[in-house]
Amino acid sequence: MAYPADESALSLPPSDEDMLDVSAPLHWQPSPSPGAQQQPQSSTPAPSTPPLPSPTTTPPQRHSTRHRAPPAPSPKPSPTLTTPPSVDVPMPDAPPSPESWSHDPGVRASPLFRLPRELRDAIYSHCLTAAEAIPWPIANLSAGICTPLLRVCRAVHRETWPLLYAKNTLSFAHPSDANMFLYAHNRAQARMLKSLRLMVRDRDVRALWTGYLSSTAPGRSLMADYPSLEEVHVCLRMVGWAGHAAQGADVVERFRRWGGDRALKELCLSVEGRAPVGADVRVVMLYRVARGDVDLLWRMFPGKFQRRGGGVRTAWECVFGASVALEVEGVDVEGA
Repeated sequence: MAYPADESALSLPPSDEDMLDVSAPLHWQPSPSPGAQQQPQSSTPAPSTPPLPSPTTTPPQRHSTRHRAPPAPSPKPSPTLTTPPSVDVPMPDAPPSPESWSHDPGVRASPLFRLPRELRDAIYSHCLTAAEAIPWPIANLSAGICTPLLRVCRAVHRETWPLLYAKNTLSFAHPSDANMFLYAHNRAQARMLKSLRLMVRDRDVRALWTGYLSSTAPGRSLMADYPSLEEVHVCLRMVGWAGHAAQGADVVERFRRWGGDRALKELCLSVEGRAPVGADVRVVMLYRVARGDVDLLWRMFPGKFQRRGGGVRTAWECVFGASVALEVEGVDVEGA
């Protein structure tokens, strides 16, 4: 049996137009064999085969599952040290040095400042040192010293004021006077005071003085007010022996027990550990008795006393941690 020939299998010679269109792709389809069932044509275009890479094209990189070491960090460039530009900063003027006064023409022309500093200090000390302790407050502030010397000029003032406080002894009869002296004068200069004398009555020891002497308050205490002290002399005025001119035996017995006096004990214990380290702390117990009793003590206790004006004084003894001496002064008593 003869099958009709498939028209699609017939190939005709290309025409002139097909020969000129070289861009049209050529598709070759084999003719089906006899008896083969023709497959229906799909409307989906056939996938195109990717072109082969050219020899100059870089092949794609494959990702490896193995761990790769991190790339080495690139070296950092070393910093270049550059010198910053100089800048002029305005600075406040420094205080003049103590020796800068010699550059003043007026000071250089003075015969006083041509002398060495040691000789100038000797002259200042002679003019500014009092013979006795200076009580404060006092109506006459000169107290026998040449205070106008401090107002001559600035150069003299700066050289003399330290000697004014270092060479003199101030005397206070009340703790408030000792504290207010700092506020009535230059506080920084007054704290340079090196010697004090405290006039204390036996009945005021507990009421007034122990609180000031034993305190450590920065605003009111002996330790804070006068940190430069080198001498602290206390005159403890006792009133217990007065009026015993006719009772000489009682005066002798009181002398034997003077070291255990209650007021003396409280005073010494309040000063202990409160004065600056190395300061000389001394207490003089002053008794006033009839003149005849002074002679009696001198005869009863030979070698215990030393003559001192109109009275007698014992040697220094350590009592309650302080150097204490007993001074007996003779006075005229009515009925003696």
